[in-house]
Amino acid sequence: MRNLSRFAAVVLALLLALGGSQALASWQDSSSASLPISSGSLTSATALTATPGCLLVVPQVTLSWTPTTSSQATGYRVFRRLGAGSYSTVATVAGSSSNGYVDSTVILSAVYTYYVQAYLGAWTADSSTASATTPALCL
Repeated sequence: MRNLSRFAAVVLALLLALGGSQALASWQDSSSASLPISSGSLTSATALTATPGCLLVVPQVTLSWTPTTSSQATGYRVFRRLGAGSYSTVATVAGSSSNGYVDSTVILSAVYTYYVQAYLGAWTADSSTASATTPALCL
């Protein structure tokens, strides 16, 4: 634990020396060290759409969204559920400016509901949901 405290102090000193913001000055060495933003400053992606289609004979759903306005976000987790089932993570998309994902692991004639989650460490912000019904046949 002592080495971790020393490491944290060195990291903090480097961040501040490299022009860290005033928020970094409040960073503390603890078992749950705070990040230089608050959970309220991580915003969700907006305008999520889910468009069903086919790529040759493979069904797919193309997701698009307006990226978070939080440049600190690491990226997005894409969650999906089939019908009234439970949500599960289907992908992770890197970068706060990313704005889409193609889900090609879907089956024909099925209703899928999605949401995307902007994240930074343990902080998350969920978008609204969007649904799509995949085609009955892809030719």
